[in-house]
Amino acid sequence: MTKVKRPYLIPAACVYGFFMRIRNFLFDIGIIKEKTFSDVLIVNVGNLSVGGTGKTPHTEFLINKLADNHKVAVLSRGYNRKTKGFRVAKAGDTSQTVGDEPLQFFSKFKNIVVAVDENRCIGISNILKLYPKIEIIILDDAFQHRFVKPDINIMLTDYFDMYNDDFMFPAGNLREHAVNVKRADFVIVTKCDWPLSPIIKHSMTDTLKLRKDQQLLFSSIVYDKIKPVAAFEDFDTSNKKYTTAVCFSGIANNYWFIQKVKSVFDDVEIIEYQDHHEYSVDDVNYIVKKYKDNYGNRKVIITTEKDAMRLNSNDLRPLIKDVPIYYLPIYIYFHDNGEKLLMDKIENILKQKKQSSHL
Repeated sequence: MTKVKRPYLIPAACVYGFFMRIRNFLFDIGIIKEKTFSDVLIVNVGNLSVGGTGKTPHTEFLINKLADNHKVAVLSRGYNRKTKGFRVAKAGDTSQTVGDEPLQFFSKFKNIVVAVDENRCIGISNILKLYPKIEIIILDDAFQHRFVKPDINIMLTDYFDMYNDDFMFPAGNLREHAVNVKRADFVIVTKCDWPLSPIIKHSMTDTLKLRKDQQLLFSSIVYDKIKPVAAFEDFDTSNKKYTTAVCFSGIANNYWFIQKVKSVFDDVEIIEYQDHHEYSVDDVNYIVKKYKDNYGNRKVIITTEKDAMRLNSNDLRPLIKDVPIYYLPIYIYFHDNGEKLLMDKIENILKQKKQSSHL
């Protein structure tokens, strides 16, 4: 049964849905053109829903798998940045200049190009002008940006909030109607239980009813070692030096993050912000005050990796340099042979493009 999260907004959702149907129809029949790029492989990672499906860790998974053997660029809109137009991430950039996800990619991966542009067509063209040897461009969150036709379209859906049970925004969380899953080459059900029951897997396969030429994959979030934001010692979960945590986050779905923090610390105080929250001096002072006011003597501040990126500014860094603040990285694990299916598809299409265009 379709979930309507905000029933009072159904009229607005119907209007929005109507315009999305018209827009997609115009693309489908070719009145609005989709641009193809023959000299580079375009891989899109996106979703049908508003946030929270795991685009960032899946994009990082692709970077990890591809960047050692190929020249890779990542292009994002740069959500919530204060700049406009095309920009290549460089040393000194912050979440305000390029956005939090692009800053995270740039900070973690030194052998790739990270760029932002609201217009993906212009962004791709500019990347290719500046870096003509780029072989693969990964589009972060561009499933609805149909002006670019990707070579491989990857669509994510949350195991606990599947697109087929959702309703159009703003009554639900769908950016466009569920039928548009037809554009996906791969549908990845994210945040699955680990291990994943074969019964649940078969049930989801039967429910989603994808075409034979579409691949349904399943992935889970795996938490890496807790790491320091500032110049603090590495975090050792075995010695129980810290037993109390002030936990803050500004992501679309923080449930699993909070559950993981609760599994590590005896006492957890939770501070929640909206997705892509831009931290102010007052916000950080409040978080630090909560930490200092806590009566425990084995206390720490912990956040997500994405939130940690937003603390990297000249205004905020001095406020956290003397407090033990850490972040919890995540990475992606694919069930069964999902990783091989995805990577083989990318490598095969890249090989074909090279043969046809001498990439």
